Amino acid sequence: MLRGLNGGTVPPSAESPREEKPGEGEPWENHYKQSRHHFPLKNYIIHAFPILGELLRSEEKRYILECGCGTGSTLLPLILEFPDSNATFVGFDISETALKYFSENPTAEKLIGESRLHLFPYDVSRPSEESGENCKRRKMEGEVEENVVVKNVPTLAGTKFDAVLLVFVLSALDHIGNMVLALERLSSLLKPGGVILFRDYAVADHNFFRFLRKNEQNNVEELSFSKGDKTKQFFFEEEFVEKLFSKVNMKKTGPIQYHCNRIENRKNGKRMDKIFINAVFEKC
Repeated sequence: MLRGLNGGTVPPSAESPREEKPGEGEPWENHYKQSRHHFPLKNYIIHAFPILGELLRSEEKRYILECGCGTGSTLLPLILEFPDSNATFVGFDISETALKYFSENPTAEKLIGESRLHLFPYDVSRPSEESGENCKRRKMEGEVEENVVVKNVPTLAGTKFDAVLLVFVLSALDHIGNMVLALERLSSLLKPGGVILFRDYAVADHNFFRFLRKNEQNNVEELSFSKGDKTKQFFFEEEFVEKLFSKVNMKKTGPIQYHCNRIENRKNGKRMDKIFINAVFEKC
């Protein structure tokens, strides 16, 4: 059982993947259609995860995957900074609209043409379509689901990834069981010693307190909030993150860090502290 803040436990029912609801990806389609230009490039990502620089400077062939790649705001800065890298990039997202915007970027178009960038739609938290008995048998026998990358990019058959980027994705899932399911799937795509690079919203972020004030039905123990556009936002803390990854047999490679970015409105003098949690987890 996972523990949240103040030692509070997460009920066992929350640890099982929830049933899929019709039209679950629709809020994200609308989100990207209405906010295409609201996703600036995350040029800081190479500083948040220095291991990316090591991988992309390597003379060895490297494979980088991003779960929830959106419009490319995380992968594009890496591609632009390391244009001669001997790396292949793969990205998937629940939103086909976001992938369309990503693929239309001139830099992305070039790499797609060179088969160095592959994009496809996929919901990493969607429950398996196989029957419950088959799913249970597969887990008992240590089998894994069909490799979603190979299914969509057959030329990458046999490929395992050096790193998986998981940036502001788990917070969008409305169920802890689905977070675990997503991590199970992603960890199965890693080579031995491969890493998941995790960055997401942290408790004490400005929006956390704003949601608490706005949504009276939420309390500090829940940590998950519904936004106006019907998407979700969850806020993480260190102990919870470590236990979440331990569920899929992954361990941190260094300290879990909190990154703070203070934004000040010069007109009204108000300050907003944007607080993120940042960590690297290795497949045991």
